[in-house]
Amino acid sequence: MFFVAGFLALTVIPALADDVILRTVKKEGVDTLSSDDYRRYDDVFLEAMRQRQQGNDSIVVQLLNDCIELDSTLAAPYFFLGDYHGHAGKDSLALACFQKAASLGQENFSYQQRLAEFYLYKSDYDRAIEVFELLVNNSPTRTEVLGLLAQLYQQKKDYPALLHTLERIEKADGVSENLVLAKMQVHSLMGEDQRAFDELEGLVKKYPNDLNYKVMLGNWLLGKERKDEALKVYRQVLDEEPDHVLATISLLDYYQGENQREEENRLMEQLLSSDKPETSDKLMVIRRFVSRNDEEGGDSLKVLSLFNRLLSRPQKNSDIADFYASYLEYKSCPKDTIRAAWHKSLQIAPDNAMARSQLITMEWQEAKYDAVIELSLPALKYNPDEMVFYYYLGLAYFQKDRRDDALDAFRRGVSQINMKSNPEMVSDFYAIMGDIFHQKGMNAEAYAAYDSCLHWKEDNIACLNNYAYFLSESADSRSLEKACEMSKKTVDKEPQNSTYLDTYAWILFRMKRYGEAKIYIDRAMENLADTLENAVIIEHCGDIYSMNGDVDGAMGYWKEALRIAPDNKVLARKIRRKKYVKK
Repeated sequence: MFFVAGFLALTVIPALADDVILRTVKKEGVDTLSSDDYRRYDDVFLEAMRQRQQGNDSIVVQLLNDCIELDSTLAAPYFFLGDYHGHAGKDSLALACFQKAASLGQENFSYQQRLAEFYLYKSDYDRAIEVFELLVNNSPTRTEVLGLLAQLYQQKKDYPALLHTLERIEKADGVSENLVLAKMQVHSLMGEDQRAFDELEGLVKKYPNDLNYKVMLGNWLLGKERKDEALKVYRQVLDEEPDHVLATISLLDYYQGENQREEENRLMEQLLSSDKPETSDKLMVIRRFVSRNDEEGGDSLKVLSLFNRLLSRPQKNSDIADFYASYLEYKSCPKDTIRAAWHKSLQIAPDNAMARSQLITMEWQEAKYDAVIELSLPALKYNPDEMVFYYYLGLAYFQKDRRDDALDAFRRGVSQINMKSNPEMVSDFYAIMGDIFHQKGMNAEAYAAYDSCLHWKEDNIACLNNYAYFLSESADSRSLEKACEMSKKTVDKEPQNSTYLDTYAWILFRMKRYGEAKIYIDRAMENLADTLENAVIIEHCGDIYSMNGDVDGAMGYWKEALRIAPDNKVLARKIRRKKYVKK
């Protein structure tokens, strides 16, 4: 509830706030201390405030208690102690302190306000109201307090008190639309429709040139089923201003409610063809038309015809075009039709990141990498902060074997990283950069990129697998241990992934743990899809079988691998020698 949030937001008192901090001990009432004790109190209190600014809570509490021992009739120490007890979860002590501070400093607004807020925090609304009423009596122009009182009376459904409070706000701030509407609502809740009507009619009379108030009066009448009176008001407004947007929309509501389709359609066309309504108003009317059309059988041709007419005219923004494209997707229209609609949005607003993203996704799904590149490049100008465009641009270049271009796109993308960036996307950026660096023989840069990848997402499985495999190519025993640890995480995460199983088996093989390697390479072969002829995994299987003493098994796997990769000279040498040989 707003009460709790409001209290918590005010529990930290700013340094040097109000007249509470750095005050002298000259208080309301009779002085009880000698001049020496005054100085001592001031010294202790000021030291408490200094320690408070440094965050030394335990010292502050002790010093404030010392102040109370010197003179228990001063309010400030109780006020600050209540603050510390509240933060420590000692609500009873906090409440006692706030009550004491409020009773000793009855003229101090801060003390009373904090006590009231604490009552709100404890959901003791009756006591909170008592204190807020006292505050308002002392400071009748504090409308923020009156606002809290109004919410409390609304919470208690005390409508007479709520109405009285709204009138006090109106007296302090003057008449406003929101206040009149609030008073209308209260009168309605009290069953006082005539008084609700009088409030709004008074607003209309007070501002006769503001036609919006007349429309509001008509809407109230329509809501009360006083349809003829509402229609009369709408027509009066439109007589004065024929293209008044709110009156037109309200009259549209009237015709729809009366099922006068011909008048409704005529007015809708008039509204949508006008340049005066905001796009948001037009969209509201379009959504209503689409919804009604679906309810009446869903003749999409009517909707498509409407959109075509609208989009043939100049547009203030791409909102209607966006809605059109979304509608086509909702209706599962042909992809080329949807694609053309999103292109229309992009034509209207080249910086429309959503439309561009939709198009890129469509092209990516169809592996149209040139189209992805063509769409992504302008986004770096129009939406330079959107990492997703660098991501797809880099991926498309990667798929086209344009490694340098891909690397440049990813580097530019990571320059946009901030604390709000999507960790998974950032992690993927670095993972692919690592792969490219490795392909270019830049191993140090590759490993740095992989480390950055895992910093953003420590369980990026694809990165862990590639990083581990590349490390395993090193003869360094420490690298093998690190590779083994990373690879084990991948098989634990995806125990049926033949690629990850193969990597782990190969690392075990490199560590000369041949028996364990055989267990995992067998699992890799079991999970190898029948249609997948992976010469590397099959060759590894032969290598591991060979080192486990199963020459016949090794020969079978090597021959199968050579059938898939007939140009592999190392494989041919293994078969010829009937034993494992290094490359």
